[in-house]
Amino acid sequence: MTAPARHWLYLAANALAYLLFFLAYYPPTHGVEDEVGFINQTLALSRGAVTPEGAGFDGLQDFRSYNGRMVGIRNPGRPLLSAPFVALGGLHAVFLSGALVHLGLTLVGAMIFVRMGISPLWACLLLWHPTLSLYSRTVMGDTVAGLALLAAVLVLLSSRRPGAGVGLAIGAAAVMRYQAGMVLPFFALAILADPDVARRRREALMCLLTGSGAGALMVAYNFFMYGNATGIVKGEFGLRFFPGNLIFYAAVLLAIWPLMLLAPVIDRSRLRLASAAVCAPTFAFFCFYYFHDQGPGLVQTLVVGPRLLQIALPTWIVAYCVVMDRHVVRRLSNLIPKRAIRGLVAAVLVLLAAFNGLMFARHQQHLDNLINLRDEITGTVPPGSLLLSNASAWKLLGVLYPAVPAYRLMQPGDAGFAAAAAREDRAWYISLLAREGGGSIDDQAIRAAIARYSCESLKTPHTELLLYRCPPGPVGWLRP
Repeated sequence: MTAPARHWLYLAANALAYLLFFLAYYPPTHGVEDEVGFINQTLALSRGAVTPEGAGFDGLQDFRSYNGRMVGIRNPGRPLLSAPFVALGGLHAVFLSGALVHLGLTLVGAMIFVRMGISPLWACLLLWHPTLSLYSRTVMGDTVAGLALLAAVLVLLSSRRPGAGVGLAIGAAAVMRYQAGMVLPFFALAILADPDVARRRREALMCLLTGSGAGALMVAYNFFMYGNATGIVKGEFGLRFFPGNLIFYAAVLLAIWPLMLLAPVIDRSRLRLASAAVCAPTFAFFCFYYFHDQGPGLVQTLVVGPRLLQIALPTWIVAYCVVMDRHVVRRLSNLIPKRAIRGLVAAVLVLLAAFNGLMFARHQQHLDNLINLRDEITGTVPPGSLLLSNASAWKLLGVLYPAVPAYRLMQPGDAGFAAAAAREDRAWYISLLAREGGGSIDDQAIRAAIARYSCESLKTPHTELLLYRCPPGPVGWLRP
């Protein structure tokens, strides 16, 4: 089925509105701790190196020592994607890559909808989904992994022999976010069960082989970089996390796009096999994970909470749109005049665009506040100083933007901090920053350091920021 040209035009108008919002509120800095590693690895790669030393830096944050060299700890895919933007446009151009990924996600979704015989305009629910839209302003791997898995769905729907293409797409997703690789065997089963695929057993096997080949390359990369198969960044899993995460994720998927949680179950189209292969294992996996993001209020938590689900979220939204088109919109078209439906669609899209514009403005205020806090620290702490910070304050100074001087940054858990402080022959500093929304800034390890080293409190106009100057001294002043 060929979609009317005007539907593509309407989608393009929405994409243009998104891009104008993005440029009007262009991110002035990063706002998530994980971005420090992704951006710094991008910075090194943009200079043709994988280590800070090779790129001409004395050191970069979120790198760790292995075999006498510093290695980045984040998945390599997102830095590889972002590096050309930094190489051509400077460090702040890194955020343009997020907009490109978001628009690519919208286009792939639109192509799937046309394959399914429905309007590409449904891709606006990808474009304006608040979680996907907000995180397009960041530099992380979740959304790009979701784009690659959505591309795997498109390959399945577009080819009679999709095995190799699907396997490569899943491999690309895993390079962005390792957990995306877990969908590989489930997608192979989806190919095996799809009657529209020619030589299903062969194609399922090809999917497994190509995807496993990409996985083997990642294992080799991890052994080379870190000396183990799975990399450095890991999290905690357990049954005790399951009930709370299940309730939270179910509520989010029911609330943002109403009843979307049920879409892969209700869907009876050809898409159902692929959507189940992506959504079910991802949802189950993260229900056992220790962490989901939270904001300062309910609405913010609903938006940022499903951040990790972005691996599956685009596919989930596509399944939802197919169900809505076939089971809701087509029935309404028999009851309501088409002119009224078109008016309703236009009104919904205007409201979604307006909400996203307001969200961008609110997020920009948050980022501007982070810059003000960063400026307060850099205006107080001399360049090159030893600076002990909790995670929220460390994040502000972890990327060497032109306005950020180089510090010897350390966090409470870093080995060797006490020895480093003892060796200082000049004053060193401590910074504590609360999370947005009034979170606690009472870090016991840092509080102990403040008392132990007789640190002096420094005045700051920001209630969420605490700064201390600590005196130098020989090793002998360290108390047990």
